Amino acid sequence: MGWAVMSFEVLFPLALFSREALVLALFTAALFHLANACLFGLNRFFWIWLAAYPSLFWLQDRVVL
Repeated sequence: MGWAVMSFEVLFPLALFSREALVLALFTAALFHLANACLFGLNRFFWIWLAAYPSLFWLQDRVVL
């Protein structure tokens, strides 16, 4: 699982080149953060990360020409 998480994090910037890939990557990340919040009892962990997602859509609009 450790290698899967590191691979996802390294490859995540590639998702900025396609809207569908970004949505899929963010959905995967949301599930990961939700699992961490539930398993480790991190109450606000999930919502704090989800709050940053709109900024990634904004960034993608500026990166992709």
